[in-house]
Amino acid sequence: MISLRNPSIKLKLTLIAALTSTLSLLVAAAGFIYYDLTSFKTKMKSDLATEAKVIGANCGAPLVFADSKVLTETVSSLQAQHDIRMVAVYTREGFPAAEYSRSGGGHWAPLSPSLGDRAYFSGDSLKVFRTIYSDQDAVGTLYIESDLSAWF
Repeated sequence: MISLRNPSIKLKLTLIAALTSTLSLLVAAAGFIYYDLTSFKTKMKSDLATEAKVIGANCGAPLVFADSKVLTETVSSLQAQHDIRMVAVYTREGFPAAEYSRSGGGHWAPLSPSLGDRAYFSGDSLKVFRTIYSDQDAVGTLYIESDLSAWF
């Protein structure tokens, strides 16, 4: 039986080595988890920004010609992605031109002309704003909101 009142040097060294190894493994595991979570969030932003770029490229001409039917079909193409909550297209002046909402009765997303192209996390969603171009002229803005179901 091991006496804890007067432990031997061998026992002390074994405990120190075990505690050091355990602590090292915990720190390494925490580092891997942190890296995985941050890289996943970066990938989510990048993927949604890429989708916004593709949808925005397809919205340029219909926005110039005020073809709301084609705009609605284009933004509705994202309904196959179950994490997309809302997609909205705005004219250069900030007026809504087309919308798709997963629930069917969504709200128009707030638009600020100073936002530019950006993607950010806000509460329980990922939001992307992308300028829509037609022949290198800015003709509108695309807004995509995604839930974080893939994150959870």
